[in-house]
Amino acid sequence: MAVYITILLSVMLISTIGQNYSEKKDIYLGYRLERRNVPPVAITLVICAILIFFFAARWYVGTDFGAYFSRFYDLLGMSISELIGTRDWGFYVFTAFIGKYVFTDFFLYSLILGTIIYIPVIMTYRKYSNSFTMTCALYIMMCLYTWPYNGMRQAVAVSLLFMGFPLLYKKKNWWKYILVVAIAYTFHSTAIMVVPFILLCRLKPWKKPFVFVCIIIAILIIFLPSFWTTIINTLESIGQSKMAEDYADFENLRAGVNFIRIVVAAIPVVLSFVYYPLLKHNNKHIDFIINMCVFNLIFLMCGNRLTVLARFATYFNIALPLLVPEFLNIFKKDSQYFPRIVIYAMYFMHMIVLLPNDSGLLPYEFIFEHI
Repeated sequence: MAVYITILLSVMLISTIGQNYSEKKDIYLGYRLERRNVPPVAITLVICAILIFFFAARWYVGTDFGAYFSRFYDLLGMSISELIGTRDWGFYVFTAFIGKYVFTDFFLYSLILGTIIYIPVIMTYRKYSNSFTMTCALYIMMCLYTWPYNGMRQAVAVSLLFMGFPLLYKKKNWWKYILVVAIAYTFHSTAIMVVPFILLCRLKPWKKPFVFVCIIIAILIIFLPSFWTTIINTLESIGQSKMAEDYADFENLRAGVNFIRIVVAAIPVVLSFVYYPLLKHNNKHIDFIINMCVFNLIFLMCGNRLTVLARFATYFNIALPLLVPEFLNIFKKDSQYFPRIVIYAMYFMHMIVLLPNDSGLLPYEFIFEHI
């Protein structure tokens, strides 16, 4: 646990320095171009470097580490041409290319992969967070930072789609977003299945069309067995028969999602409903963020009935660290100290409670001690 706390404190310190040296930049907030304060790129890259280093320097931290470690060296003996067209071929072609022509060392490969995973996320936070320090801290304390330790393929897809969401507000850039989706799909096939939900995030939250969509999804939750069959059939129709077979095996997995995760996801959504007029007044792009958090909650609730569906929530929970700091604006500036402390304390406890039970993340060991 000491390693993760060190990461948290280091990131908070550096992001605070970055916040104090913020620069004025033109940023698209929804359909508007506005000037706002953003931390310097150099400071942001230092934060990324910390996150990337600890991601790459781990040894059998995360239940899937062994599988990715072995696969990296197995791919050295395969030709890139035979990987094209296989499931999630983009990830494996990328891995094979790095292993064959760049680095044959897994640590150095992980540094490159971590760069693709973390820089898009932190750079997006840099532009759209109203409290960069809190957003970065929440990213770690919500265990979003450590999730890629297990889901490396999907983490790349999540980062690419999250980085691309501003393109949805520029009509001339729609083709760029389609390209981002296509690349993300080659890294993890589930990316294509969440695109309709990402497009729905452009609706106004808590208005009739959006509420109607949520009701439809709630009905699908009630009739989940048939809904799950539809998902499996969809996977088969897009050529992912192996994934459909794997996911079909999960139909009997009813362990559910940790209740704490659902509560953590639900509180910001409920507060965004109650205080929406104030949030909208202070932040013009808040609609997209709120809707992402709503869909995150919906998928977690689905996952409470069928655990594997919670994996789709990963594409949306990345927005939570952007939404939570917005609630500070409900209070006057001279009254924000106490709620700020409450937020930090609550999510720090969340990390302390969940991390020891989260997919083999403890103890943390360095790869240098074993290679």
